Amino acid sequence: MGESLSFLKDGTHGTHADADDGPLLLSAKNIKDGTIKWDETDRRISQEEYEKIHSNFALKTGDVLLTIVGSIGETAILKKSEGLTFQRSVAFLRPKEDILSEFLYTEIQTLTFQKELESRKSTSAQPGIYLGDLAEIPVKYSPSLDEQNKIGEYFLNIDNLITLQQRKYFKIIPKRKSIDFIVYNNFFTNEWEQRKLGEIARNVLGGGTPKTNVGEYWDGNIPWIQSSNVQEDEMFDFNIPKRITELGLNKSATKLVPQNSIAVVTHVGVGKLVFVPFAYTTSQDFTSLADLETDPIFTCYSLYKRLQDDLHIVQGSAIKGITKDDLLAKEIMVPEQDEQCKIGEYFRSLDNLITLQQCESHFKNRRPINIC
Repeated sequence: MGESLSFLKDGTHGTHADADDGPLLLSAKNIKDGTIKWDETDRRISQEEYEKIHSNFALKTGDVLLTIVGSIGETAILKKSEGLTFQRSVAFLRPKEDILSEFLYTEIQTLTFQKELESRKSTSAQPGIYLGDLAEIPVKYSPSLDEQNKIGEYFLNIDNLITLQQRKYFKIIPKRKSIDFIVYNNFFTNEWEQRKLGEIARNVLGGGTPKTNVGEYWDGNIPWIQSSNVQEDEMFDFNIPKRITELGLNKSATKLVPQNSIAVVTHVGVGKLVFVPFAYTTSQDFTSLADLETDPIFTCYSLYKRLQDDLHIVQGSAIKGITKDDLLAKEIMVPEQDEQCKIGEYFRSLDNLITLQQCESHFKNRRPINIC
């Protein structure tokens, strides 16, 4: 990263007196979902203080901003450089001439880059990442500015599409441990209730692995899923290369899970889950929720969000897993059945639309785009 930038610095470390009217002094909390947001309650400093800060470094339009203290990994491109500056919780990244701001912004949001940030995060009371460690993160980019521009525009368009769809149908706001979905036209008017997974799933099944050295247990007709078959952020698309026989099922701890169940990874790869529309078996890394009282698609999205929010609880453990009881004790907010179906259909349609546009882009270009 450091080799790709002409400027890398964090915001002001100084103590500045507040002013009733003057330039804005913003922090990491003002950068969210690719935009810089502020209101009348945000801090302002005097013009004199502002000019003192900018005598050491001045922001420029096109600088890429990255939050590095507290909430790490949020990013935005600076569209307006005058009249605002940032506290030390934000880093300023100014790319060299051979890399575009739009491409760097897209690269920062990839899972690969976010994992690099996570691995370098300090473990103090307030999480942070040092500029020296940030500079060591590897980045991949095409030497062609035209190709960078197309990639950056493509993903910015996807972001804008998602934002427009969300504004059209739902306003999503965090509330306690889950999410409420509020429709602008008040189409959904019924109250939501908080329910434990143990109340939603009438049947909960574990998994197991038939002995791999017994040939009669394998290459049958029963799908057998292991954690590596489920990808992060993919709840409906997966590959099952292994199948077991009836004998393998009967001679091992794995159970036959009925169709339309949710397989949740509770050991290696916690946080992943997948909806399975057919009968299947799993390894011991899964707990499957079957015979659901709620819409399974809605439940997938709600549970995935809940698991991602709770990941920090298991990050420090040696096993990096959750028990069956802990899983069933988790709560999600649930509306009435018709609302569940509509919400599930909405997000499933949005996922399909994104996938379709990715496929169209793949075939329109000379070669596949892979920035991950």
